[in-house]
Amino acid sequence: MPPLPTPLWSSVSPEFTLPPGEVHVWRAELDVAAKTLAELRELLDEAERARADRFLRAEDRLRFTAARGLLRRLLGWYLQRPPQKIAFAYGPQGRPELADPAPGAGLSFNLSHSGEIVLIAFARDRAVGVDVEALRAPVDEAALARRYFRPEESARLAALPEAERRREFFRLWTRKEALLKAKGLGVSGIAVAPEADPEFLTMSLELEEGYAAALAYRRPEARLGLFRWV
Repeated sequence: MPPLPTPLWSSVSPEFTLPPGEVHVWRAELDVAAKTLAELRELLDEAERARADRFLRAEDRLRFTAARGLLRRLLGWYLQRPPQKIAFAYGPQGRPELADPAPGAGLSFNLSHSGEIVLIAFARDRAVGVDVEALRAPVDEAALARRYFRPEESARLAALPEAERRREFFRLWTRKEALLKAKGLGVSGIAVAPEADPEFLTMSLELEEGYAAALAYRRPEARLGLFRWV
């Protein structure tokens, strides 16, 4: 069976039904208007507001608030429940999950934000992970590759010109992170090889220049919906 084509990002919202054979990924800007930010903050519980307020930089406070508020709003639509009434539990890696899974009927989700962008993935009856990274952040690609990548990946990166090396590093990093999040593992396992995993399918997602992103989900292959929140 040939792979399903990867769609373009759409500004047309779905009907918020999620059959088992589909995976949805939402993309949004985190630098929102003050009115929108206030509305999203109202959706958070006390623990989330307290966490937001602990960030030292105003930019980080605002972006965390927007990301978690949007997560609640989308979950509310998919679950047909008031966003404020959704309760989260947290796994060993700090990943939020539905505290009461029964109303979710097998709904799984994962969130990642970096810079001005947040991605939120949803799936039914299968694990899902997503990762986005802003390439502007200064990193030592060679040192990180030696520590976390497989030897052949590290060697291949070292042989690339500097501009290509940075893009390829983040392409690999986001694919590995998305897979690890789908598996519920931490960064110590980043030597995984997404292209060879028999249980999970991993793919890169196209974003604007300056970002890299990837999605991973448990097989079988699903129909993918990519949506913009505007």
